[in-house]
Amino acid sequence: MPTAEQLLDAALNGDAFVGDDDDDDFLSGDDVGYDPFLGAETPKGIKTVKQKGLMLRLVIPFSSPAAIAAGAVGTATNKPQFKMRVDRIAVAASISAAFVVNSITVGQRPIFVSQGNLHSDLLSSAAYGVSLAGWTCEAALDITFGVTNISAAPATFYAGIFGPTLT
Repeated sequence: MPTAEQLLDAALNGDAFVGDDDDDDFLSGDDVGYDPFLGAETPKGIKTVKQKGLMLRLVIPFSSPAAIAAGAVGTATNKPQFKMRVDRIAVAASISAAFVVNSITVGQRPIFVSQGNLHSDLLSSAAYGVSLAGWTCEAALDITFGVTNISAAPATFYAGIFGPTLT
């Protein structure tokens, strides 16, 4: 059985720079995104599935409409313009210590699987390995963060949701 390194070398045809070949038609006809390796041929015996439409990874920004007073509850809501799946939630590292996330909902569906609060440091943009596979949000459906300011001063909540969209 071939090793992972041998499969990778076979898939890349010995290329050191994937997708940087003279014969890669990057902008005209190359089905980039369908191959397991950018610009490489699919190794024999591996099946690929062609997707419909163009898959993009986008971000939707969130901010509270105004500063949230110390100890107060607030919300940040936005509506994606494309159908989007929640893959990563990031709270601005500069304010993550000031907030607890009480809820995140996609439409009426909660992201949390049980009651409770989540300190936003766990979702900080500086956090590592915090991806998830959340609900798919239809275009123009609300995504809402419910937050509490646990600091001693008013603060504005900033976050982003990253995920794939089908356009």
